[in-house]
Amino acid sequence: MIETLVSAKIDIEKVHLDSKLPAFTREGDACMDCYADERVEIPGFDLNVGLGRAMVPLGFKIALPKGWEALVRPRSGLALKEGLTILNSPGTVDENYRGEVCAIVVNTQVKPRVVEKGERICQLAIRPVYGNNSFGDITGKSCGVTWNVVDKLNETNRGEAGFGSSGKQ
Repeated sequence: MIETLVSAKIDIEKVHLDSKLPAFTREGDACMDCYADERVEIPGFDLNVGLGRAMVPLGFKIALPKGWEALVRPRSGLALKEGLTILNSPGTVDENYRGEVCAIVVNTQVKPRVVEKGERICQLAIRPVYGNNSFGDITGKSCGVTWNVVDKLNETNRGEAGFGSSGKQ
């Protein structure tokens, strides 16, 4: 039996009433499936531009506890079967980010690909950042997460400043 090392109840805010929250598909899954919150067309590969890419909103905001991160990862089936993956894999969501979580999806095919609202598009892993905290020996242990749905997340010094914002002064 695996002992749970640490667990967190994480505040999560839906962007729209019909936004789907990340969820585990099966017991034992390492990541939760995430769903596109709007229809997005991802261009295909072009010799002059390169791989097609687009930002896909996932329909939720989270308030991670101090010392935790969320990782946006590709879905292996989409990568293998359709050539869709996450460009900056894994995409990191820091504890102080309060904007909508999005995925930068890249299309390696020539043909454009439309991602439909509600389609499973990526995965989300939530983990403690062990370099920042001392959780002791983690051998044979796991981490647990429980969503706490809220109307509004707490504020941070970063707020909703997203992709590329840490390089701006």
